[in-house]
Amino acid sequence: MPENTTNNKVAGVGPAWTPASPDAINKQEAEGQQQIIAEGGSQLPTEMNGCTEEQLLELGFTLGALKVDDPKFRYGGLPSGWKIVGTDHDMHSNILDEKNRKRGGIFYKAAFYERQAHISLACRYNQGMLYGGVKEPGNEHLASGESQYIITDLEVERQIIWKGEIIMPDGYDSDINNKAHQELNEALKAYPDYQNPIAYWS
Repeated sequence: MPENTTNNKVAGVGPAWTPASPDAINKQEAEGQQQIIAEGGSQLPTEMNGCTEEQLLELGFTLGALKVDDPKFRYGGLPSGWKIVGTDHDMHSNILDEKNRKRGGIFYKAAFYERQAHISLACRYNQGMLYGGVKEPGNEHLASGESQYIITDLEVERQIIWKGEIIMPDGYDSDINNKAHQELNEALKAYPDYQNPIAYWS
């Protein structure tokens, strides 16, 4: 189970604002992620980020009683066929459905001095940005400093399904940026419920 580390300082760590051993803190956070994965959803964060209990229940999550000794977590369960997997960041774990699509995530900072946890759900369609001058798929046409609005589909990881025709230059140009944003809003009309994590998944 996720260990309540609030009163469990690790060896080699000083006051909360000056950790003396980052390695010890990193180890505590890595262990916290492994505990989340090992539980397989039988204990879920009570705090929700960008989703509601109703949405979780509609998807098939089980939401049980709060843990008396650790109110940051509650007893629960995942929808049938779903699982929790780790990422390359110790505080972030992904929730995958029976088709291995990312449907949400669990953030868990197990460090004793600032322990936090929440669960979130992923929307299928998302607005975003491409930036030039960085290593990022699909931005090869952008010069350093340029940017472009996009819409992505999590049905196949982060597949880009729309790119704005307007490329915003390096430096802020209010006229161009406003036109680009209007173009994005027009494209999003194809997905009027895109901010609902329940919508559009099949």
